[in-house]
Amino acid sequence: MYKTIKKLSVLFLIVVGLNSCTEDKFVEYRPHYLSGNNERKYFGESELDSVEFKNTIQVLEFYRNEYKTKNGNVILITKELNKDWTLLWNYTTKANDNEWLKTDKPE
Repeated sequence: MYKTIKKLSVLFLIVVGLNSCTEDKFVEYRPHYLSGNNERKYFGESELDSVEFKNTIQVLEFYRNEYKTKNGNVILITKELNKDWTLLWNYTTKANDNEWLKTDKPE
């Protein structure tokens, strides 16, 4: 009986540990912007309107980035991707560029 409880406890800890590791992998995406004179970086809100939400997902899928969604208006991206401010600024710019959004996915 003691061995069974011990095995179940270890299994429970492993499952909880793995779940917390995968949850920590993602952070909320916030649009990245530059001020009009390109001197100041700033962020938009993580809750996106429906158009920006759809467009940002299109950009992330185009570049095959891993993401999740939450509440239908928040995008979760990997911590690794979140470290690259310039790349995310580029993604934000593309998500707001109607001409770019007409681009087909790469093969």
